[in-house]
Amino acid sequence: MGKLFDGMHVVPGDLLIRASGAVPGAVPGAAPGDGFSGLVEVAGGYSIPHRFATERAIARAAARHHPRGIAYEIPAAYRAAAYGLTHPDFTVTGFGALALYGLPFLVDACDTVLEGPRVDRKQLATATTPTLVRGHLKRDEVWNVHCHGKPITVAAPAIAVVQALKAIRQGEASWSTIPVEGRDPAFVRAVQLVDAARRFLDVETEEIVRASRQKLNSRWVSEVVAASSKNADSPKETEMRLLAQQLADRYCLTLKEQVVIRKDGEPVTRLDLAFMEPKVGLMYDGAQHWDFERRQKDAKINLDAATLRWTMLRFASGTLGTLPTTVAGLLDEIL
Repeated sequence: MGKLFDGMHVVPGDLLIRASGAVPGAVPGAAPGDGFSGLVEVAGGYSIPHRFATERAIARAAARHHPRGIAYEIPAAYRAAAYGLTHPDFTVTGFGALALYGLPFLVDACDTVLEGPRVDRKQLATATTPTLVRGHLKRDEVWNVHCHGKPITVAAPAIAVVQALKAIRQGEASWSTIPVEGRDPAFVRAVQLVDAARRFLDVETEEIVRASRQKLNSRWVSEVVAASSKNADSPKETEMRLLAQQLADRYCLTLKEQVVIRKDGEPVTRLDLAFMEPKVGLMYDGAQHWDFERRQKDAKINLDAATLRWTMLRFASGTLGTLPTTVAGLLDEIL
């Protein structure tokens, strides 16, 4: 992903199609198995090919955590692009802005919020319309980006992160998280968001802290930023780190990220997390680890790591919640 800048071109707008007659959820003229001819309307005559929509079952599962139960089948980046184009006097903010900038996680099940001067009262989003709020951002808080050949106004990256953090803290944005002892779920979500913004959008923590002044509780923001990292490749890795850090603190161990282990000078693998003193490595295996060839590669990595006296523990979405008890039991045996 290239570096973000004011005046940049945002890709999601290129995939919008001006097509009348498409309606939300409809697949007009689509042949069986044809994901190209069917269109789904996003807003104002802008549509996307049906193949770019989120599967209905996935959208409905995510809706269980939405404050008002909305199931979004149109990914956030396309919603933000279409809403920005059809509301030229408004600014795309928060999760919608982050989606336009290319954040690959956390955005699709959240509302798209537009801010403008001519809103009598807050209008809440539906599955096919944005939330509209009254407000005006300062000149240095907005960027103008090019989308579908036209300029739209978008909250600058750090400002968008702060707006999304505010939505999380106020309960306006939510998603499923693993329970972390002593931490409110909103705090975990906030760390996941900051991790992702740092990792994928290259937003600096200093920018986030500066942008949050007089907008969010400074102590809360400081705690979120202190718990964040630029190395998490996914929100699940963020959860894994938060869980592991508590164990590292309890057992007085050094926890490091992205640790390369080598055999005969050649790299064997890069561990997501490692307890250094007992040589216990943690990996989070997402869907990319499920195919046959990757499973064979992972098995070879486990064997090579074992010969180097590393204990490898691999977690997936269904087992990540067991990390505290699993790792604690192992550490009790080793230490």
